[in-house]
Amino acid sequence: MDDLSLWQTMMEAWKVLQMRFEPVVVQHCSECSLDLQEWGLLLAVLKFEPDATAPVDLMVRSPYTAAEVFINGLRNAAQKEWLVETSPGTFRLTKTGRQICLDLIDVARKVMVVIDPLSTNDSQKLIKYINKLIQASFDLQPPPNPWSLKLSYKLMPEEEPAMPYIEQGFTCLSGYREDAQLASWTRTGMSATALDMMALLWRGEADSLDSICDRLSHRGHSCEVYEAVLSDLRDVGYVNGDDNALFATGSGRVFCNQVEATTDYYFFNPWSCLTEAERSDLGSILNQLVSGLETEVTI
Repeated sequence: MDDLSLWQTMMEAWKVLQMRFEPVVVQHCSECSLDLQEWGLLLAVLKFEPDATAPVDLMVRSPYTAAEVFINGLRNAAQKEWLVETSPGTFRLTKTGRQICLDLIDVARKVMVVIDPLSTNDSQKLIKYINKLIQASFDLQPPPNPWSLKLSYKLMPEEEPAMPYIEQGFTCLSGYREDAQLASWTRTGMSATALDMMALLWRGEADSLDSICDRLSHRGHSCEVYEAVLSDLRDVGYVNGDDNALFATGSGRVFCNQVEATTDYYFFNPWSCLTEAERSDLGSILNQLVSGLETEVTI
């Protein structure tokens, strides 16, 4: 199985696994009076410990989002006494906030243990392959800088029970994919907002300024920001058409293809650590995991 197919199967397994434990996490979040977005923010702050967290830190992993979104979220969490603002714009978890994080992680991982469909032998082999990929990613010289990988790795549990370790391994590799994408687009000089817009047009997920603003409203930027960026993209010849009928030009598609190809190159470079036999075995175990997780198990 080739690298891309292995990665796609791994992400399918991760998605199905998340679908199984997420309802229990949502219920527990509701009992703690927070939503999934707030939980994600607290989890991000936990990963930065022992350092404090500022919006600029969060924007490294999510550069497409406006700083105001992060500062508002952090201050809202501080008002609820989950965080404390130790200096202007800098936050740490309170005792209550940290305990909420740890409890939610524990809740999710207990579900993973119950629904684990793999044999002990297959689990151990999957852990071995994940560890090889993570270590090979750490060992390579930048680019990319394994910034998100390092943050995710901080939450690695013990190898037993296996499924929580496997799930966090998926999270680590997804973080390294983000690191690869960050290294890929920053070398082009294009802004994160422009790349965000280009990706929508390239994938055919938007075809007008209004649809772009709607699809990206969660980023926290005004439509005026996207209108200005659109003008820049027209100037360099990457986008054409009026505001109601936008499309990526040939040059724009070449640009996006190059960013994606460079991302793949950076991300899959460490995967050469796997032999052909290991790739085949990894693919088989991942398929078993997907199939097993899709079988209902009473939690």
